[in-house]
Amino acid sequence: MENAEIAAVFNEMADLLDIQGGDRYRIRAFRRIGRVLENLRAPVPSMIRQGALGRVPGIGEGAVGRIKEILRSGTCSEQRHLESTLPAGLRELLKVKGIGVKSVRHLYANERITSVAELEDAVRSGRVSKLPGFGHDSQDKILTAIARYRRETGRLLLPDALRIGGAMVEALRAESATMHAELTGSARRRKETVGDLDILVASHDPAPIVARFAVLPDVEDILVRGDSKCSALLRSGQQVDLRVIEPEAFGAGLHYFTGSQQHNIYIRARGNRRGIKISEHGVFRRMDEKLLDSAEAEAAIFKAVGLPYIPPELRENCGEIEAAEKGTLPNLLTDRDVRSDVHVRTAGDPSAMIDAAKTFGLVWMVATDSPDEVRATPDRTAILRAAGKKAGVQVLAGVDVPILPDGTLAADPALLREAEFVIGSMQGAFDLPVQEQTVRLIRAMESGVLDCIAHPSGRIFGDRDAANLDLETLFKAARRLDVALELNGDPRRLDLDSTSCRYAREMGVTIALGTGASMPEELVNRGWAIAVARRGWLEARDVLNSRPAAAVLGHRRARLRKRGVQVVGAMPAFPEVAAADETAIDVAPSAGPSFRQTQLDTLAAQLQMSPLPQDLIERLEEFFRSGTDEILEESLTRISAGRPTLQKAYELILANESGPAASAALQEEPGHEPATEDEPASSARSTKKPGAKPRKRRS
Repeated sequence: MENAEIAAVFNEMADLLDIQGGDRYRIRAFRRIGRVLENLRAPVPSMIRQGALGRVPGIGEGAVGRIKEILRSGTCSEQRHLESTLPAGLRELLKVKGIGVKSVRHLYANERITSVAELEDAVRSGRVSKLPGFGHDSQDKILTAIARYRRETGRLLLPDALRIGGAMVEALRAESATMHAELTGSARRRKETVGDLDILVASHDPAPIVARFAVLPDVEDILVRGDSKCSALLRSGQQVDLRVIEPEAFGAGLHYFTGSQQHNIYIRARGNRRGIKISEHGVFRRMDEKLLDSAEAEAAIFKAVGLPYIPPELRENCGEIEAAEKGTLPNLLTDRDVRSDVHVRTAGDPSAMIDAAKTFGLVWMVATDSPDEVRATPDRTAILRAAGKKAGVQVLAGVDVPILPDGTLAADPALLREAEFVIGSMQGAFDLPVQEQTVRLIRAMESGVLDCIAHPSGRIFGDRDAANLDLETLFKAARRLDVALELNGDPRRLDLDSTSCRYAREMGVTIALGTGASMPEELVNRGWAIAVARRGWLEARDVLNSRPAAAVLGHRRARLRKRGVQVVGAMPAFPEVAAADETAIDVAPSAGPSFRQTQLDTLAAQLQMSPLPQDLIERLEEFFRSGTDEILEESLTRISAGRPTLQKAYELILANESGPAASAALQEEPGHEPATEDEPASSARSTKKPGAKPRKRRS
């Protein structure tokens, strides 16, 4: 982390305290520490290693402790506590230029405004102009500031990132000197939102490629330019970094610049234990730097450390390395596995939507129109069946029903019993306390007629934060009640997110992929849902869409009977599955390590490194002082051969005092900076264009 990023944590803690009306002396202290850190000439991590930070005026022992914690995890316990006491949207409000802490405090206290979207609504409705200090003259200024903030917000939705970055890659591929070109970084890992973009090109002649990159249509300003690298600012506000590498090492570079940082660190650490060094230039023997394999293909990197190929979507150091070692990597969901879409609106033109579904390769789909739209078309099912038969797509007549704040379903119960698939979604009241919000969804599931919860958290990027939910309790109920949870592919939602998908998979919850499409072209959202599903470790068996339509309908009928709900109408005679499919579908929990097991396995492996990473040494020291770190204690128990865990911790601390603080596996080659989450290491950032303003990296 750069000094400014560490300072930003202290400044945010000061702001959060100020909004709460907290102790003014603590607020001043946090702001003073932030100013001191911003003005330091030397990097904070270097000063800590030299023991010099604590001697800087204004930086006391407590501040040093917090800074070490921030360097380990990007935050500290005090910041997490402050964040938990206020709505997350208030921190976003502070990022809107011209809206200060006092204004945010006033807006929250008087109008309970907790997000940029709510502020805009309050301004347009005239509510803000009635508050003291917010006259009519300030309304246009606030709206202008909000519009500017949205333009400058530093992350792109995944489709936008792939569109912008993909166009640049295609332009560079057209250069005769280009042998290979790929978009790397978090875009290649298919993160739901992407900060800066990274492009890797293989060529023996980088000069024409760098020259072409510098004049691409989206480029607004050149930040750094070298012989084989270039960094530019795009008109969209994103930074994009180009790196040209020798073709014979393209696989090594592709792995290195795809990241994530933590994944790369532990691949290098694994190589270090085998006596080899992994870099973007290939695989080297550590003792004499002899090149062993230039790694033209990316799989060569994994082979060098004794692992099978790990797909880019999994490279987050969240158990994928341990799973690869044990041979338990998931067989990730593919486009071929997804036979259907469970969330499609056909009220406009059923034939056009069904024809598009056929074009997209769907075998069956659910027409999930609103209760009002269903009632308005009495012969809807016959129309859908006829259009589906013509296109060769089986159609289930579904309903998309609102879930009210008390958990009731806003539709005629008879209509929901007659439907062939019911998907429910929260309508309003997204700010309920966690217990009330969770109970709301569980009550909806307990109705017995609900097959799926649509976009469960309700988040919309840039407009609405995820609702407060107890996911463990929700997932247990979904499993018990045989209700699927949707992964909605609308790029503004991508909800459930990948982390929640993996958690749901481990708890045996079925995930259903839906596009939420209301126009034929929106069926492309299926691809974004698949990308998130892969990041969430989902396999075909975890996903409702991989099953035949008759099996899904048969499962609904069996569940309704089990719940004592009268089954209305005969089951459609779909030719693909016999009547035996009316039995319940096996949705047993997927095999694979749990989150806790992954943590324990990873930490136990780290504890046996030599030397230990600095952050782990400090964690051991804290455990030795306090004795409170459940995961670390259990990991120590595994490797302590019956000795007390505190004794083992003390032995590890002593053993690492004589050597360098940081593991050799974490050291970069000269001239290369450590990677950030959105961009693996690139020495293109080690110099600045004269006169260029420093830009904060986006995580």
